[in-house]
Amino acid sequence: MTRRLFLTVLAASALLACGCRQKVSIDRAFNDMTPGDIKAEQIPALDRDYELEIFFKCSPSAVTVAVFAQSDANDLLALDLAKALDKRSGNMGEFAVALKNGQAASVVVLEAKGSTAVALRASSR
Repeated sequence: MTRRLFLTVLAASALLACGCRQKVSIDRAFNDMTPGDIKAEQIPALDRDYELEIFFKCSPSAVTVAVFAQSDANDLLALDLAKALDKRSGNMGEFAVALKNGQAASVVVLEAKGSTAVALRASSR
């Protein structure tokens, strides 16, 4: 019985030591965006403050990529870009947004200037 307890405590300690915690890792391609399209990826709420790093690349036309608090992105057709936590436009960009403990977010790709393919990556740091 003591040996089993020891092994259980040892296993739990090993899990804690390896830094096992929630992470965000999104790697998405939108190959068929046209003007007027809006694509979104939901970012779950994590149990800590963290930075969400965003990278996007598109070709041949530019897009806008914005990060919203999830409560501000419930209706994608009525998005207010002024409420974005941060945004970038162009054919390529990289930026980070600070998110609070328990704050869900949405990464939204919109305003395609023409038919384009978009590669989007988001990860927690």
